[in-house]
Amino acid sequence: MGGELSMTRWATSEPPMAKPDHLHFTKRGYVRIGMALVAAALLVVYRANVTSLIQLYIIGVFVSFTLGQTGMVVHWTRLLRHVASTTRLKERYPLIYEDVCELKESRRFEVKGQAV
Repeated sequence: MGGELSMTRWATSEPPMAKPDHLHFTKRGYVRIGMALVAAALLVVYRANVTSLIQLYIIGVFVSFTLGQTGMVVHWTRLLRHVASTTRLKERYPLIYEDVCELKESRRFEVKGQAV
């Protein structure tokens, strides 16, 4: 795996990569071994051609960026729908609405704890 006493180092590392029995890996250990195998497979499949590996990297960056931005669009759409549905607060609960408005006004004119 990694030389003399490597399983001992993995078992005593923080966080541990192997279980105390020195036979089985922890979840982190299995993930690390899996990532190493996938990296080795990519090197073999692409014959360690840097140009091809860079193109694969670009695709991965593009996909992760697109998924992240899609998640943000979903988040803000849900948030804005929620805000739009709560704008009827004034009609439903006029006393709470007045308290919220007073609280906003009192905080608007404070500068670092001092009233302006």
